[in-house]
Amino acid sequence: KNKLAVIAGNEKMNGLFDQASLPFLQQSGGNIAGFRMGRETESGASTFVSFFHFTQRGPVDLQLPGTLPLPNSINPINRFTSIVTLQTKMPVTPTSNFEFEYARSFSRVGANTPRRAKSGANSLSILQNAAVDIKFDGLITDIGLQHKIHFSNVDLGFTNPGNPFLKRGLKAGSLDLRKDFLKKILRIHTQANYRQFDYTAGTGGPSVKQFNFLLDIRGKFKRGQYINFRYQPNTNYRIAAGQSGIAGESNRLSLDGSFNMKIANKIYRHQLLVGVQESLYSGLLGTNVQFTSRFL
Repeated sequence: KNKLAVIAGNEKMNGLFDQASLPFLQQSGGNIAGFRMGRETESGASTFVSFFHFTQRGPVDLQLPGTLPLPNSINPINRFTSIVTLQTKMPVTPTSNFEFEYARSFSRVGANTPRRAKSGANSLSILQNAAVDIKFDGLITDIGLQHKIHFSNVDLGFTNPGNPFLKRGLKAGSLDLRKDFLKKILRIHTQANYRQFDYTAGTGGPSVKQFNFLLDIRGKFKRGQYINFRYQPNTNYRIAAGQSGIAGESNRLSLDGSFNMKIANKIYRHQLLVGVQESLYSGLLGTNVQFTSRFL
């Protein structure tokens, strides 16, 4: 199936206050145009290519009633952003899929602003001003193992006005495995996550690194009853001015369950949760705050 989608429109918004009575506060407007075209097959494979162009003008009106124009009210700042995206999905086995997405943005500020020369080291890099997302998930039927592998990389120079929630400077990877035993009475789930947030280009920071792990063992019984064992360690690293160290870490161990009892033709449900968590936070001047929480 061949598909084609075309979009065109404009937008106008108030950056500080979205109120009709205050139309002079940080108004910005712009246009959007683009298309998305591709092909899907009956086997589940697909390939799409998209192009979107954003024209943002703002601030366009910073003049208060009865006052002189403020800076940038006569010559508004224009920003032009184009985004090219390639998306593909292909079945690897009858029960698993591989997905790949690559997007690159091209931005220019001002109608007559000359472009800065690119350094030779980065001019040919495919990751510069780009976002990459890779997924591989499915089921290995021979052993009944569900798996999901995910990797993302968003360059600091990548800009997408259509997705303001996408974090620039992000590197992330995760591994998710699930398997049932004893005719689905016992399920073991493990997950490992790594995230890195860079705030400046190059090495030396500042940046934040996060490591999360989950081990979840769940036993299921009749009528929705279960007992669940969970272990969750978490560590955060902070890098700034060439120095790195642990900003905080926690280890949580818990046991919870749901049990039903029938007394005099009435069903009573009981919930149980017991656990312990150790936490450590790095304070000022090299001090550490450590405490243990117990809950029942």
